[in-house]
Amino acid sequence: MPTAMTFASLQDDVISYCERGGSTTDADFNTQLPGFINLRERQIARELKIQGFINNVTAAFQTSLGVYPKPARWRETISINVGTNLSTATTYNQRVTLLPRSYEYCRSYWPNDTLTGTPKFYADYNYNNYLIVPTPADTNPFEINFWELPVLLDSSNQTNWITEYAPNALLHGTLVEAFTYLKNQEQAASWSAQYDRDMAGLSGEDLQKILDRAQKRNNA
Repeated sequence: MPTAMTFASLQDDVISYCERGGSTTDADFNTQLPGFINLRERQIARELKIQGFINNVTAAFQTSLGVYPKPARWRETISINVGTNLSTATTYNQRVTLLPRSYEYCRSYWPNDTLTGTPKFYADYNYNNYLIVPTPADTNPFEINFWELPVLLDSSNQTNWITEYAPNALLHGTLVEAFTYLKNQEQAASWSAQYDRDMAGLSGEDLQKILDRAQKRNNA
């Protein structure tokens, strides 16, 4: 039966590779180890633009409200679409993609946010919120497609997408963090090179999926 990576097993592996930690006599290394893992998780999610880090959420606009929270663990927006009506029936079964614009453009386009209309544009209001213009006049459903940071590993969350699909990159990246902390630059450089190869392979796999989809469309 294949061995799956978990938060606990990853810590054990790093302790074994580094020959440090795992006992009360090396408390500092034990304390830092979860942080090494979380730092590398964040870097992997930041560096890779692949399917495993795409998520979708749905919600509905509120009448006369133009500012909406971004999804939890949001990193970057891919697209936002809104459901509209083809007729007087409120089925909202026609999807229209909102166009991304700067905050200044949206404020200039719709300077009076007490007026309402059909949403056309969105902007980053700040890191945690969107500005939608025109200010919605109806409770249309909308969908956000975005790059996310996966739920980070800890004692209560033993696995995530990275441990399942990119365990080698996570192990090798965590070793870079650990050996850098230990000031062993030779080992850090060696594992960094391996980490770079892992990341290149993951990026290549996702690029091939994109090319395969394009080829299927062209041959259809």
